[in-house]
Amino acid sequence: MRPDAVFDCNVYVQAICRRNGPAAAALRLVEENAITLHISKAVMQELRLTLTYPEIRDRNPLLTEAVVDEFLAKISFRAQMAREIPRVFHYKGIPPEIPKPANRRSVEIHQSSAGQVKKTNM
Repeated sequence: MRPDAVFDCNVYVQAICRRNGPAAAALRLVEENAITLHISKAVMQELRLTLTYPEIRDRNPLLTEAVVDEFLAKISFRAQMAREIPRVFHYKGIPPEIPKPANRRSVEIHQSSAGQVKKTNM
């Protein structure tokens, strides 16, 4: 039995933009039937929208509508579509009236096998 996988939208964006990167390698595992990919309609919609962002397109000039359509079709064909997913939480993001900080910092949260949570500021 193959392992199951669920990828966030960012994994797909990295895969389409960096074909030799680790995210693309993970998607190749799907194409090789080494893992079973699960995706939702919401993630597909988010991905399609994200791939239209000017900052994504400007950094990836080979990312055309045809390339995006082919990429999404391949994912749709290979993935198991999750039809009914209960919405537990909806993050609305930063409201437009609140300026984004100039110095962005990321936070990584790790959970150990013992259940301890560790937060790392980067």
